[in-house]
Amino acid sequence: MKDFDRRLLYIFEKFQLNASSFADKIGVQRSSMSHILSGRNKPSLDFILKIYETFPEISLTWLTLGEGQFYKNSNPDSTLNSVIIEEVIDIKKGDEKLFQEMDLVNEQISNSEISQPIEAEIDHSKSNLIESSEEKISLPILNSDSDIEQILFFYKDGTFKSYRPK
Repeated sequence: MKDFDRRLLYIFEKFQLNASSFADKIGVQRSSMSHILSGRNKPSLDFILKIYETFPEISLTWLTLGEGQFYKNSNPDSTLNSVIIEEVIDIKKGDEKLFQEMDLVNEQISNSEISQPIEAEIDHSKSNLIESSEEKISLPILNSDSDIEQILFFYKDGTFKSYRPK
């Protein structure tokens, strides 16, 4: 069951779930999910079977051993293509949502009594963000001796996204 918690996080990401909603969906206690994710407990056969029954498209070999493809009975090329397409769509949706939120903020700012220099600075920041979203984003690393293992984004609706360098 090596790295089972990482496979769970991958399932959460793929099906846009958080630990609580995942536990509810497969019919287990939320505390059981917490114990498995923290490494306190190992998943039981019953737990794995509940995941498999709820998500029959997931390969049981991948789920239990971490080997093979995520989706069962699929052509590796088509699975890779569909995963890539899903990721691109997710990124595009995230960008669209970000731009919508930025437009809403700009609208609220323009409706308020705000000085012109600040509005110009916001427009400049928005154009910089648009330009940087088309390029690879590099973040300053505080400790250059360490590699990033995972980046988590937590959303107000209780969901999260996990990104891991390849």
